[in-house]
Amino acid sequence: MVNDLWVWNLRKADVPCVSSWILNDSTWVVDVIKQLNLSRSEVDKTSPLLLQSFDFLTLYTKIDLMDLKACMIVLIDKVFHRMLKLHHLKFLLAQRSALNFRLLWLKNKEEINLFENLHGFKVMEASDLISWLDFLLDNLFLCFGCCAYRQCIGITMGTNCVVYWANFYLFSYEFDFLKRLLKNNTCPVVLHRLSLVRRFVDDLFVPDVPVFENFMYLDQDSFGGSIHPKTSCELNCTSRGFSCNFLDLAVNQCPQGISCDIFDKCSQPEYAGIEMIHMPHVHSNISIGCYQQSILQVFEVL
Repeated sequence: MVNDLWVWNLRKADVPCVSSWILNDSTWVVDVIKQLNLSRSEVDKTSPLLLQSFDFLTLYTKIDLMDLKACMIVLIDKVFHRMLKLHHLKFLLAQRSALNFRLLWLKNKEEINLFENLHGFKVMEASDLISWLDFLLDNLFLCFGCCAYRQCIGITMGTNCVVYWANFYLFSYEFDFLKRLLKNNTCPVVLHRLSLVRRFVDDLFVPDVPVFENFMYLDQDSFGGSIHPKTSCELNCTSRGFSCNFLDLAVNQCPQGISCDIFDKCSQPEYAGIEMIHMPHVHSNISIGCYQQSILQVFEVL
């Protein structure tokens, strides 16, 4: 739904776009690489592009919860307002099962009767989501010894929705950045380049934007007012050059353009001396140890 907001705004400026910066997985990076290759002539492909990747160092531990709440409330209102304005849909039906998560938009609550066979569903409107968010963020507590402390900086790892909070928090600032660029009539070529940036939660892939570091943070007075707040979203450049590693992809350049291969972190020189087993055999000591511990925990519960 947030992708629709992003795409709609860029298409109004005649900038082709299929998605926001948010990635579901690394396979979506392949689509970006295809777009880059298609947009370049054979002559252009002989000149390599600068590829960069970044990660957020302090995202989960430094987010101000009041700022997070403000960003999420604005974003929820935007999504529900857009669905109401364009399609007269006011309510959101969410169903979660062991295998999938379904979302359906409804015009009114009476339409629930059409889904009598659904189990584990909840119907909500914007005010419901905001109320739940408000309660949850106001009631994060940590116990230290015999004392309880309410958390106001940083989001608690282990809370089911934390990854989504972080994702949408960053999207809020990225979307505001995009709107400022559009308001300032930024060159469509620049907008197109920026539309190819991709982010998997706290990992960022930046192809063909050499000056990206000049406008990463809101306290930098350049290029549309810049993007993220440095206090909570400090970025670290993890890869920069004509080749780049991002998630499980090794992105390289060849005479035909940009290509990608599987990237294995264990192949890096700094990890060469470490013996790692990512997928232990079912009969290995690690697997047997986990199995035995699980059995003991079940008996304790019984």
